[in-house]
Amino acid sequence: MISLFQRCSNLKIVSLRLRPLHYEDIEYRTALTDASLKALAVSCPMLHVVELTFAFCDPDWPTEIGFTQEGILTLIQSCPIRALLLNGASILYDEGMKCLSSSPLLEKLELVDCCSITDAGMNFIIQAPCLRSLTLRQCNKVTDNGMAELARSQKLESLTVIGCRRISLKGVRGAAKTVRYSAEFESLESLKAMNMNIK
Repeated sequence: MISLFQRCSNLKIVSLRLRPLHYEDIEYRTALTDASLKALAVSCPMLHVVELTFAFCDPDWPTEIGFTQEGILTLIQSCPIRALLLNGASILYDEGMKCLSSSPLLEKLELVDCCSITDAGMNFIIQAPCLRSLTLRQCNKVTDNGMAELARSQKLESLTVIGCRRISLKGVRGAAKTVRYSAEFESLESLKAMNMNIK
């Protein structure tokens, strides 16, 4: 992958779906590491859409994801990222959301099954200067209090909340100009098959 990235300097969109594989002894992890992200950041300066889906990675075993939060943030801060989808990224915490909030061009953020993000993360991400669209799917530590932060900012054009059990319909009202809400949970298969429609 590093060799591939080094030959794709005009790459603008990357979508990776990763699942743990068996490595030494009893260790299972996804095949790519922060070294791949560093190569992507250095070699592809035009990258503006990133989708990272981690399938079947157990949140109780963060080492199953070969990337670290720092690796992902380095990529985001090194390239002109406008749209970011993180699916199953249990390694992204509120501290990471704080770093994401300093991304000068980030317009669209989609967090799917990111179980470590809380209301504090909402308070941070709403400070991203260009953020206009936010999607939360099955992010179960975010509550109506986090939605209140979004509503106070009056900044978002679009908010989608699906299957987040601690966010109510009442909580999302007024949090963006356009709001889509569903309390229904989605299957793991449909969540991990998602991608972002960015042109």
